[in-house]
Amino acid sequence: MPELDWENLAAMDAAIDSSAHEEDSVSDEANFIDTSRTGVAVTERHVLSDGRTPPDAVKLITLLRLAPNSPEVALSEALTGPYAAAVSKAGALRHEALITLPDRARRPPFSVQAIDMLWFAHRRMRSAWTRTEAAYRAAWHLSGVALGTERLIARPHRVL
Repeated sequence: MPELDWENLAAMDAAIDSSAHEEDSVSDEANFIDTSRTGVAVTERHVLSDGRTPPDAVKLITLLRLAPNSPEVALSEALTGPYAAAVSKAGALRHEALITLPDRARRPPFSVQAIDMLWFAHRRMRSAWTRTEAAYRAAWHLSGVALGTERLIARPHRVL
């Protein structure tokens, strides 16, 4: 799951629309991503807990879709409010919520509306967290707001 960062939306658009992107990135995509099974989400990052993450830390990534009858702000408010408070008991090193920006004309629609990322020191901590009472209580705050989730575990690999 590639994660790309830009300073702002205008810088992202300029990079994506550049000939260099077409020549360098698109031609190399097959080496790092399966585009037939990948969606897109342009997000704003909310750092909810900013702990230091060692190089061998793992991320529990939860992809969330907004429930059909929920207002667009409901998922963002739940993730950054009561859900974040409940997750603070997870023992995670870092907690980030990535909230999608509105879909834009002439760009692909987003496949998710939010991404929750919890960083753990090692995989065993991540596995233990998902089976705790606190995890169930945290998930309760997303009931009726999120419809469907997918979870991934990743060990970040930074390319500059």
